[in-house]
Amino acid sequence: IQQADYVFTGEGGIDFQTKFGKTPVGVARLAHTYDKPVFVCAGYMGEGIESLYEEGITAIFGILDQSSDLRTALQNGPKNLSRCCENIARLIRSINASSFKNE
Repeated sequence: IQQADYVFTGEGGIDFQTKFGKTPVGVARLAHTYDKPVFVCAGYMGEGIESLYEEGITAIFGILDQSSDLRTALQNGPKNLSRCCENIARLIRSINASSFKNE
C-alpha cells in the first residue's frame, strides 16, 4: 500500500456494518496512513455506506450491470469486476489528464 498510487478492495455486499471489522475498512484505514485513495468494488451497496467515507474510503462502486439472482451474479463476477475497474481507471486517467492541462 505504501508504494501504490491507488488502492482497490472489495466486498460482496457493503453497508453500514462494514465499518465493524470487514476488510474494506481495514484496508482503508491502513491506506489512509499513507494518504492513498481507496476504491471499493461491491456486488451490492446497502444502507449507510455514507459513514464509510469517514473511515478512509474514497469511493464505492457497485459492479452489477443488472439485477440478477446470486448464482448469476457470482457467475458474472469476474466480468463485472473487470468492467468496473476499467471504468475507475478511465476516470482516474481522465482526471489526471485534465490536471496536467491546467498546469
